Amino acid sequence: MTAAEIERAVTAFSRFASGGVIVTASALSVIHRDLIIGLAARHRLPVVYFERFFVTAGGLISYGADQIDQYRRAAGYVDRILRGEKPGDLPVQAPTKYETVCGGRKSYAEARPEVVALAKELRGQHMSPRKISAALAARGYVTAGGKPYVATAVQAMLG
Repeated sequence: MTAAEIERAVTAFSRFASGGVIVTASALSVIHRDLIIGLAARHRLPVVYFERFFVTAGGLISYGADQIDQYRRAAGYVDRILRGEKPGDLPVQAPTKYETVCGGRKSYAEARPEVVALAKELRGQHMSPRKISAALAARGYVTAGGKPYVATAVQAMLG
């Protein structure tokens, strides 16, 4: 699957009012991780990923096998093999511990540091949050929905 095909698929899913996506384990989902996360954010599409590293990269939520537990259990197998057991005699094990990881909403400083820096610069000119919002919009800094930041959002930026 190419990046263009992924973009078309995510755009198609976003057209459904109650749409969402579940990303399953595959080499393609790992290779295109940043693209998938970015498209989901742009289209405000909820996505559940199979692994926590999608969430640490900006994804919404993941549900999958606890990798640390998997490594711990694998170490037990290595120990048994080193003690003389034959690998073919060991049972195949499925994951027994799963984890859910939720991504938090990013602060304005994390998501748009240039907007926060400009807002603080404008505050130094003794502008009100409403005037700062208008000045940001005049310079092209608006919300993901294309609207000017509301005064309370500007106050949040200023801390």
